[in-house]
Amino acid sequence: MRNSELILSTGTYSGDACADGTSKKGREIVVDEGSLMVALELGFKEMEAGSRACLRISEEWGCGALTAEGNPNLRGAAIWAELLLHTVENEPGPGEHPTVAAALAFACTKKQQGNASLALNTQADYSRACRRYRAGMLVLEAVLPGKAGKAAPGAAALIATDDQIPGVQDVLKALRLNAAQAELKRSHWKEAVALCSEVLLSDPGNLKAHFRRGLAEAELGNLASAASDLRLVAATDRDARRELARIEALRQSFRAEEKSTFGGVFDKMRKSDEERERREQECQKAEELRKEQEKKEEQRRANEKRRAEEEERRRKKAEEEEAKKKILEEAVATGEGDAPVKPAQQQPPKQVASGVPFADGKPVDPEALSKQTPATPGETAASLTSGTMHGPLESLDQQLLKSVGSGPGDNSKLAMMPPPFESKVTDKAPPVDYQLPAFLRRGKKGKA
Repeated sequence: MRNSELILSTGTYSGDACADGTSKKGREIVVDEGSLMVALELGFKEMEAGSRACLRISEEWGCGALTAEGNPNLRGAAIWAELLLHTVENEPGPGEHPTVAAALAFACTKKQQGNASLALNTQADYSRACRRYRAGMLVLEAVLPGKAGKAAPGAAALIATDDQIPGVQDVLKALRLNAAQAELKRSHWKEAVALCSEVLLSDPGNLKAHFRRGLAEAELGNLASAASDLRLVAATDRDARRELARIEALRQSFRAEEKSTFGGVFDKMRKSDEERERREQECQKAEELRKEQEKKEEQRRANEKRRAEEEERRRKKAEEEEAKKKILEEAVATGEGDAPVKPAQQQPPKQVASGVPFADGKPVDPEALSKQTPATPGETAASLTSGTMHGPLESLDQQLLKSVGSGPGDNSKLAMMPPPFESKVTDKAPPVDYQLPAFLRRGKKGKA
């Protein structure tokens, strides 16, 4: 109704067939086909089966056909519309198809519908094409293994077999690539990048996916990623080469602009980074030098400690030897003080072990000798002459051994006195009378 004037009426719904048998339930309308006024489609989408609605459509929205046949077609007219929705039939969703083949056929139909909408080159048709492509994508994703959706009531979930999976994946890849192209037409760059990335996960060498993702990345300002994708396609596609040249020019202009805008900031940052790296290297070298010096100092201290220990051992050994020497000297001095024998006439007797025979062939016991009384010098000389040892010389040897804590049969670690030599007392030799030769004696007499 426009300006209180009825423009179109589709009649009332009675539920019975008309006299001519043409229609029982009014007119059939397919929503989202582009054949009906957008305002009416939006109104029908908000209604339920069996409901009634009255819409006021402004001049801004009053453009398009009032029926699916396209007649009448309004252009900026404000109207009132009374709608009665008799029944509703929705197309099957993901997992609601009876077979995988039916789901694949549905996806192919949506692909054709999307291509037809994309060819119309309007923003509304681009959006409609995206909806067609996504409907087919959802249906095919639901039949892939691991992503099976809900099944129709009373039916099992649909899962594509190994023979059906390649065909499903091919159609799904085509739907994603076409949807990416539609998103590029709508300037939805992020959605286009996501769709192309999904294709490249299963087909890394797909040139269409690289090209369309490169275009979207360039619009998002990711020039490096865009150039990386376009270089893969530039060898075989002229449009890719042209787009790559444009992106490289943009990158150079951005660099020049940044350099002119920030001036020497980047140079200062670079110099600052180099200075920081230089300081870090110097600190590292200083740390290495310090560790090396500490290692040398530890080695020097260890050498000094070892030398000190060796010196201490030598000093203790010298002190022990000196102490032993003093003990021996004291023992010798004590023995000489007790002996009444003159050094010119008597010498220390030779040390003889127990039971050793002397010159006369009889064994002599040293203990018995030590108990004998000191003899006179004459007796001592006589004894020495006969080859036996008596008196003070033997007692001197015994006293020396007792003073150092050892005896003739003891295992002593002290050094023993050298064995005494045998000595004999002889008479004074007679003077030698040298006789002169006869010629000397004669001459001597003559002179006399």
